[in-house]
Amino acid sequence: MNCLSLIFLIIATLSQGSWGGQGIKRAPPKPERIKKIAGVDPKSRADYNKKNIIISEKRDKKAAKYLVKDLPYPYTSRVQFERSMERPLGKEWNTRVGFQRGTLPRIVKKVIPVLIVQWSSTDLLREAWYYY
Repeated sequence: MNCLSLIFLIIATLSQGSWGGQGIKRAPPKPERIKKIAGVDPKSRADYNKKNIIISEKRDKKAAKYLVKDLPYPYTSRVQFERSMERPLGKEWNTRVGFQRGTLPRIVKKVIPVLIVQWSSTDLLREAWYYY
């Protein structure tokens, strides 16, 4: 072995280990920190059989006002609505043309000319012009 590969081997073996260094012992688990509620079936929880994971199943009251209660009009299924909500609309995630097409309104009213007529006291056409 040459000198360079020997130095690399020494550095590689020294760097292996935990963040605290070699020989650090892990702290034992603290079951007193886990609050267990009587009457809840553990098999019905979302974190059942998941090691070191606790999933909170509480309802967020402040976020509830932003949730959709009924399916909006153009959508026919819940899956279709959720798929459209997953697609981001921002300029940061789409190209310029894709952003403009994604935020374009579906119905566009075209402005048509309106004829405004003013009648004189003798009921003759005095002025007529177009507004565009």
